[in-house]
Amino acid sequence: MSEQNPKWVDDLKKVHDRLQVDETFKAELRRSLIEEGQSYPQTRRSRRPQDKRKQKYIAWGAAAAVVAIVVLLWNLLPVQDMPRVNAADLRLKLQFNTVQQLGQETSVAMAMDQDVTYYAIPTEGVYRQHGVSYEQIVTGKVSELAISPDGKRLAYVDGRELHIWEADTKQTKRVLEAPVPLGELAWSPDGKQVAYVRHDPATDTLWEAQLSSGEQHYLTKGSSLSYFPNEEKILYARQEQIYTLDLESGTEKLWGDGYSPVISPDGKYVLYVRKDGGDPQLEDAWVSDLDRQTEQKITHNRPMDAWEDGQPKEGEYQSSYSLEGLVWNTDGQSIAMYQVTETNVEWRQLVRYTLAEREAGPEEVVGQAVEALIYRDERHAHDFFSYDPGYLKGTSPRQVGYTIVNTATEANGKAVVTAKIDYSYQFPYYKVETYQFTLTRGNDGYLIDNMEETDSIRISDWNGEMVTTTEDDQRDQLIFPLEQVPVDSGWTHVGFGNIVYRESDHGRTIWFLVKQQQGDHYRMRLMRYNWDKGTFKSLGTLDGVTESSMMIIDEAEQWAAIDVSLGEEKRDIAVLSLKGADASPVYLSDKLQGPGNYEDIGTRLWKGKSLSFYVEWNRRDVFFNYSADTDTTQNK
Repeated sequence: MSEQNPKWVDDLKKVHDRLQVDETFKAELRRSLIEEGQSYPQTRRSRRPQDKRKQKYIAWGAAAAVVAIVVLLWNLLPVQDMPRVNAADLRLKLQFNTVQQLGQETSVAMAMDQDVTYYAIPTEGVYRQHGVSYEQIVTGKVSELAISPDGKRLAYVDGRELHIWEADTKQTKRVLEAPVPLGELAWSPDGKQVAYVRHDPATDTLWEAQLSSGEQHYLTKGSSLSYFPNEEKILYARQEQIYTLDLESGTEKLWGDGYSPVISPDGKYVLYVRKDGGDPQLEDAWVSDLDRQTEQKITHNRPMDAWEDGQPKEGEYQSSYSLEGLVWNTDGQSIAMYQVTETNVEWRQLVRYTLAEREAGPEEVVGQAVEALIYRDERHAHDFFSYDPGYLKGTSPRQVGYTIVNTATEANGKAVVTAKIDYSYQFPYYKVETYQFTLTRGNDGYLIDNMEETDSIRISDWNGEMVTTTEDDQRDQLIFPLEQVPVDSGWTHVGFGNIVYRESDHGRTIWFLVKQQQGDHYRMRLMRYNWDKGTFKSLGTLDGVTESSMMIIDEAEQWAAIDVSLGEEKRDIAVLSLKGADASPVYLSDKLQGPGNYEDIGTRLWKGKSLSFYVEWNRRDVFFNYSADTDTTQNK
């Protein structure tokens, strides 16, 4: 006989269903209630004496006391039910792949707890990224990760061992050692059990470990277990089909075709993988309502030339990638997964999606496509086109920024977006190309149907002269020679550094670096040139800097970010205000906390007042955001 909830629980559920709640606040409230509830003795209903059930209501009652008066008052008010958001109606925004060199992703599993991310790197252990910090918290050959619902404990697999790392104490405890290798992990909603996959010789099996006692027991055959947040059930996969298992009755039911299911933290949706049955079979990630009413395909896999044993197979095709490591953020607002491509080497990409509040408009779609190219993610850029646009990613020079000029709507309903795309590279060179993008709105939102270049300008250093160049890189118009640039007293000009060009209603402006020398001392001076008036203005200086390899300026023209060399070995990013001649640079290496010296560092993109940049540690690129106005750094 099913157990009935107390009336106040039903009343509280009605309030929950009717109120619009900020998701961040909701996650924090859920976490605080779990922590409070854990001070009371609770275990799974199916594994405790019946006379202890009252303890559950005591814990619930204590946690709900603070909102009891709200429940009573709310029941007196006329309310309307909040509409259900089906999986088919979710708006999932694909993020760029934050890897400087695609395929360089070295992690094999990850976990997300709001703005904290954990990465498992088999040869090194586990890294935790938060704010300016990228720290190694665990050593070993770690292959699987799972973060607890309250975000305070991390379960991980090291070979045949299951461990728990405590965020508060930074201590690790071994939970068990199995006779066979272990696989995927999942936390129970109350944080008292961890389920895991055992790779037994005959088949994969699912087990559950009680963390307080260390007791382990068998659940069923299968893999990729996920708990229902509000029921005594699990979801799991077996032979490319997904099942539910009632942990009280032992009843097993078919949920649907697919594998690797992961239930969202709020229990509304399931993220999983399914094959299309074609030739070659293409597997894609889907998100479905837990009750299977609606669903939508997230990824869009495509055939590619086949490979076998490191060699191409002539005339045959394979899936562009397979999918691994599907995961929800604990706040329910983002998901992530690995796309793995097998050619003569294995290429891994970690891709992320966020839940968007609205459908992306034409300007946003164009911006996302260009940003994907700036982040060197050609595959992601193609997702914004209704056709195959061919190779788009610049190399030398490459895309470094963009400006949306305007948007118009044609009589046939198509949107036309005019945008300027900036290109640069390590030498004193800058190019701005103007494009018209034509977009049509379909079932998947706006997609680009056509892009056409309408104008361009190129500015370069030509043997000590700042000039425009032609499309075939021939010298064109002289803008000014180096000798015309004002010289600081006691210094001499050695040559030009990087260039940025902007054109607006206020006129044409060139920012450029000039190399200066005084005896054995070197530095670089940032200058601004008003092309229409023919005037120069001195900005900040970079003492001790011998070379620059890239400079990008934010859209509001308040800050410059410059990739610099401080001697032969030291690379850094200097952020310099454009407001005056006496501005001092901020070096981003001073803001970082990481595992020793980094191999590389570089700018990527100004987005508003936030600078995205990467740091390479141990062959892995870690992306951060630096807020110039508030002087804070955050992980991406």
